[in-house]
Amino acid sequence: MRPRSDASHDSQPFSFIAVCVYLVSFLLLSLRVLVQAVQRTLTDGSTKVAMKPLVFGLVLTLGCLISRPANAESILFTGTGAGASGVTLNASAFFDISGNNLTIRLSNLGDSSGSAQDSPTNQLTGLFFDLPNNLTLSPVSATIDAGMIRQGDKCDVTPCTSGTTNVGGEFRYSTGNYPGFADRGIASAGYIGGSPNFNGPNLVSPDAVGGPNFSIIAPITGQNAFNPNGGLSQVPLIEGSVEFAMTVSGGTLTAADLKNVSFQYGTNTSEPRLHGAGGGGGLSANGSVPEPATAFLAITGIAVAMKRARARATRSKA
Repeated sequence: MRPRSDASHDSQPFSFIAVCVYLVSFLLLSLRVLVQAVQRTLTDGSTKVAMKPLVFGLVLTLGCLISRPANAESILFTGTGAGASGVTLNASAFFDISGNNLTIRLSNLGDSSGSAQDSPTNQLTGLFFDLPNNLTLSPVSATIDAGMIRQGDKCDVTPCTSGTTNVGGEFRYSTGNYPGFADRGIASAGYIGGSPNFNGPNLVSPDAVGGPNFSIIAPITGQNAFNPNGGLSQVPLIEGSVEFAMTVSGGTLTAADLKNVSFQYGTNTSEPRLHGAGGGGGLSANGSVPEPATAFLAITGIAVAMKRARARATRSKA
């Protein structure tokens, strides 16, 4: 099955490149007007007064853009590798940072199982990553898109319907020594240890993470039908992706802090695990993007200043 990209997901922050192109274009136009005003000043001393608002607006804009970066950035990790029975696996994790909030969208992008039977070993169950020791993450929620639970009739505690989106009672975030030198993990399988902690209802017994329950399966298509084996056919599953919301404390999280990302399949860490290669996202050179609201206000200020400058210049000539 052909992997799909998470880059268009609506949680991605305001594009850094788009902001830069917009601001640079406007500043270049403003500078052009300023140069023309300087040239007119050489022959008309009255324009000096008219130029002051324009100069002030330019300085204000540059100051706002330099001094007020928004703590918002994102990065996408992807993994591809061999699963059991020669199946090729593909996964992604989109980390979206906004202030002290972290959102992770964990996705099974597809596999090459085709019409062969699907087994628990080849289903995505967890994510490992590493962060600086001073940073603490607190789970808030785990959600899916409506209609993405498969075999919902296997939910024997709380009914799973087409409207079920809260799966927080089936996933756990924990810290520890995990494969690939990671110290953090999120999973629905028992290798993560402990009880679910993403603040959702228990959907299937027992009230714990374990087994292949709520594994993330590949998107079902005409070329990649879902054909579960005996172990997989008896549990509720999630098609596509899960989004985890968490809060950050103890310091400022940046995309550069995220290391040793890997994707765990199956119900044991001895089963397939893919290395996560980083890239993408809305990062600037220093890991920040200009705050859109600040940029808009500053640019609006320049526009007003330019209009007033032209009006004063016209009145002085009259």
